[in-house]
Amino acid sequence: MLLVGGVFLLIKRNIWTGLLFSSGWLAYYFFALAVVTTEFSSYIYAMPFHNCPFCMLKPEYHFIGYPIYVALFAGAFFGMSVVCVEPLFSFAGLKESVHKFQQAAIKTSLFFLVVFALLSSYRYLRYLIVGGEG
Repeated sequence: MLLVGGVFLLIKRNIWTGLLFSSGWLAYYFFALAVVTTEFSSYIYAMPFHNCPFCMLKPEYHFIGYPIYVALFAGAFFGMSVVCVEPLFSFAGLKESVHKFQQAAIKTSLFFLVVFALLSSYRYLRYLIVGGEG
């Protein structure tokens, strides 16, 4: 939904669609943290009851937590910043700069959304395809 909303927002900018997009990122951020901790961590650790969100940062798990969390945090930051700069449209000299920033922030957040989805689901998909730790 964020991906579709971001593409729609790139085509037709509106304060309400920007607010909806940023609110969606806020909800996605908390939901993604919970899912990484409860679901995907089991496949990263290859242990069903090990759900520590910080152990992914250790060398024995190949530091996979760093790119996962960086992609999530960066995507959420840029996604939520779209509505945060909206009040600056009232200044005549900033309209074009704010519009360019919002376009860049939307594209960047969508890029990090895809990166986060690929990184966090890699071990799970590998488990389904290979069958087990393999």
